[in-house]
Amino acid sequence: MNRRIVGINLITDKYLFMVEGRCSIESDTADQQLEVTCKIGENAYQKHYIGFTNGSNIAYTVEQLETTDVNVYHYTFVFKPEVIVPKATR
Repeated sequence: MNRRIVGINLITDKYLFMVEGRCSIESDTADQQLEVTCKIGENAYQKHYIGFTNGSNIAYTVEQLETTDVNVYHYTFVFKPEVIVPKATR
């Protein structure tokens, strides 16, 4: 099933990343990370590990999306670089 997974910084109220596609998630509390596995082909998968720190102020949501008439092996992972790369000061 298609899903949309969005990571949100709870302090700044900004989203940090989004993964969309035929993906599954597993919350690994021992390693403090979210494991996202996306199907990219008939027998091909891409896995992402999203780490959290102690007392993390990041939440994530997972939304089940209806399937559409598109490539079933397509997925999108979007990072918001402006929230992870500091702005240059002059």
